[in-house]
Amino acid sequence: MNDLFNQEVADSKEEAAEEAGGKLSSYIDETTRAGDLLSLDYLEATVLVQDALRQDVGGLPMGCFLLATRIDPKTKPKPDKEDTALILLRVIGHAPLPNQQETDAWRYDAA
Repeated sequence: MNDLFNQEVADSKEEAAEEAGGKLSSYIDETTRAGDLLSLDYLEATVLVQDALRQDVGGLPMGCFLLATRIDPKTKPKPDKEDTALILLRVIGHAPLPNQQETDAWRYDAA
């Protein structure tokens, strides 16, 4: 009897996890991808925005919100995994490129 109850609880948890995974993946649309997350800490994130993708989504004005995730929208994620998180980001400014010093040096040499 106890084993039957434990199996019923495990099945219920698995069903709830699958439903939650479906809800998470419903928020993600590959056609609205704007770039890649370069760094993330507790206070800020740096996103490398690709120009073509930014044009496809209609731009990224200051104050707009972005969702950061590692979830593949083509698969149904399992929410008990660490990589099934959604992080809400807000655009508050721009950041230099990681290779900004090299790029500036090339421009200076070219001039």
